[in-house]
Amino acid sequence: MTGQAYPIARCVPLAAVPDFPSLMCDWVAGVPGLGSATAAWRACLEAPSSTVPSPAWSATVWREAWWDEFAADLPDDEAVAICRHQVASLVAGEADVIITGQQPGFLGGPLYTLFKTATCIAAAAARSAAGRPTVPLFWSGDDDDDLREAFSPCLFDPRRRTFLHPLPPASAASQSVGTLPASAAGVGEAAWLAEQAAHTPLAQRLAAAWQSALASGQSWGRLHRRALLHLFGHHGLLVVSGDDDRLHAVAKPLYKRILAGEAGLSALAAQRGERFAADGYHAQIGAESLARPFSVADGGQRRRLGEQDARPENPASLRPGVLFRSPVQDWLFRPAGVVVGPGELAYLKQTEPVYEALGVTRPPLVPRLFCTLTDASAEPRSDNPAREEATAPALAHLENVAETALTEALREVFELTADQARTAAGPNLKRWSARNRSLFESLARAGDETGAQPAWLAPGARRQERVLAMHWATALWGETLTTAVLAAAHAHLEAGASGAWADWRILVADINADSRGERNGS
Repeated sequence: MTGQAYPIARCVPLAAVPDFPSLMCDWVAGVPGLGSATAAWRACLEAPSSTVPSPAWSATVWREAWWDEFAADLPDDEAVAICRHQVASLVAGEADVIITGQQPGFLGGPLYTLFKTATCIAAAAARSAAGRPTVPLFWSGDDDDDLREAFSPCLFDPRRRTFLHPLPPASAASQSVGTLPASAAGVGEAAWLAEQAAHTPLAQRLAAAWQSALASGQSWGRLHRRALLHLFGHHGLLVVSGDDDRLHAVAKPLYKRILAGEAGLSALAAQRGERFAADGYHAQIGAESLARPFSVADGGQRRRLGEQDARPENPASLRPGVLFRSPVQDWLFRPAGVVVGPGELAYLKQTEPVYEALGVTRPPLVPRLFCTLTDASAEPRSDNPAREEATAPALAHLENVAETALTEALREVFELTADQARTAAGPNLKRWSARNRSLFESLARAGDETGAQPAWLAPGARRQERVLAMHWATALWGETLTTAVLAAAHAHLEAGASGAWADWRILVADINADSRGERNGS
């Protein structure tokens, strides 16, 4: 390595990003009634340290079997020693975990999986630095059977200058994505990584991992765990499987409570969803997931249980859906915090009464890093005073119209005084103003372009982190990218502690750099 680094930069406030879900925007803005992302992150940092191990780490049978499999997937002896120390601290009750997770997906799943994991590592490091030893833990949702979601990420191929979209295996319906054979699901991934192997050392290691998995008959879930540990094993990241029978067996006391009150717990979540919808938000957990919250695993297949289907006495084969997955996770590991994106935030907010009814403490939620990779061709040009002078009156007019209309409506409908109406309208008007300014700025940047932006910057006018695959980026830009992402995650949390949650940008090398390794400075 030559010491090259990819610069990071803070961009617009998260609450002002035009296409963000309103629940996430309001949460990071601290809108009353929703809680506050800043307060949650501070609570995570300041929560007292653990004094006894959680149920999972106390379960010797599960822990020893898990460790043997996990240690075999770490990249080298140094990573094994680091992670062994982490586990020993957890078993002794001398450390906590911070959790994030995602199901396996094409080339590691969406790019935001990288940002989630980096945020989890950064949050654990920040809490450890504050005197509360904390370990990052990744819950792999490899029990998921949603093949459409697993194969939805794509890649932009620099040689062919086009997007490549994967196809799920035709014979894998209802099969857990983690149990798919790598030889069925990972052949296209392996071929593309082999083409990139000469560009970065990390791409070479990833290509070798894929070839080894194909040759040895590994599962797709285990392959993706190994790939994640190639990136973060030396940061002490632990990975557990949502498809682990022994782990679900440990949660038998909680499953007993859940199954005894399953219908009532579903009703509580449904009521909270109705309240969210009435408040203008999206009820993340739909009727089907509320009515049929469990599946059973059988030989790699998932079968959804209906209301009339008997529940197994031994919970080893039970696989909770979105309604109960997080309470089970949090009961097993008692995390000091959970790193979330917009989707997780929505369903965790909806399940708050479920946690309360079960007597499970819901840990503080921490916003993941939101980030876009870009290069010099997409950098905005210098400020244009003439344009700013022209747009300022339009923005001011919009703000005045909105303030007048909203305050008058509040006075009429709720019989508020003028001062009360202005106070109540203030947070909404502030977000309205910020989003309009962000929209004007993005359109101005588009108008300033001297050439076309890279196709991979915003595929289909969507956020890059939701469309492109994680290992598409790590293979192209190597360890220099993972270092930059970790730096951005640390900066994201540091700014968030003071309420300055923002969208971030990483300036990467030209995607068309040649095979001399120019992309990551090697």
